[in-house]
Amino acid sequence: MIPLQKLLWAASERAFLEQGSSLLVGPAVRIGDALQWRTAGEVLTAYGFDAAGAGTVDVLRFERSPLTDVSIPRPGDPSWSAGYGTGFLRGPGAVPVWNVAATVMPRDAEIWRIHADGQQEFVAGYGGPAVGWRDTGVFVPPTMLVGPRAEWQGREYVATWVDATHIELVTLSRETLDGFTQTRPFVFSRVVEAASCSRLFENSFTGTWQGIPCTLVQSNQDEAAILLSTDAARAAQMGAVELEPGIYWHLVPRAEITDIQGLTRQLPPPTNA
Repeated sequence: MIPLQKLLWAASERAFLEQGSSLLVGPAVRIGDALQWRTAGEVLTAYGFDAAGAGTVDVLRFERSPLTDVSIPRPGDPSWSAGYGTGFLRGPGAVPVWNVAATVMPRDAEIWRIHADGQQEFVAGYGGPAVGWRDTGVFVPPTMLVGPRAEWQGREYVATWVDATHIELVTLSRETLDGFTQTRPFVFSRVVEAASCSRLFENSFTGTWQGIPCTLVQSNQDEAAILLSTDAARAAQMGAVELEPGIYWHLVPRAEITDIQGLTRQLPPPTNA
């Protein structure tokens, strides 16, 4: 898979490092295209922003999973709403933009800080759903509706790729599980060959809230965390949190969401199944 880079906004980065969020969504560019930007100013200029006096800028670098839905920006998706409807960044160079549909952060994603003098500083790394963001002191159990999942020996698990041929299975349990390692309280993981899984898939759910199309990213019986597909003014009017341009997060009563529809993306069966 081609590695990608995503410009980070303050609200998104706080959600990652202070609240333990693992939500990945919105515009990204190929690492190969981003290598030409050596300084914070060059990064911001590429995105069409005024880079005067830019001291630092943070970016997320990751390798998408085989299940991640990456596409050109389309009407209604976050990248289109953020102003990348042409399919390119707004700055010089005609750099292509790709929209990443809502999913869970891939294992080993990294946040880097690019300085005005070109120095690059490692900020944080994501250890997968069994560990979360390393050395931040915060962790959120893997309960997202989105993100890769696997069926292995008759059970369904949260999943993340370790490498091209291995999957880490993650589950919540009050009891110790044979063959699994406890990584956090009530969180257990095990690495298996991807080919040993009977299914590798990812679910997505869309609906409507207060007349606004939305994507469900987390839910329980009472509440749901959703991403609104609307403009900034309407999102603010409805009380949503703007994580970055085009990405509006809101916690709403589960019963208020209507027209819920599900979609499953699934990899072909393993060759040795």
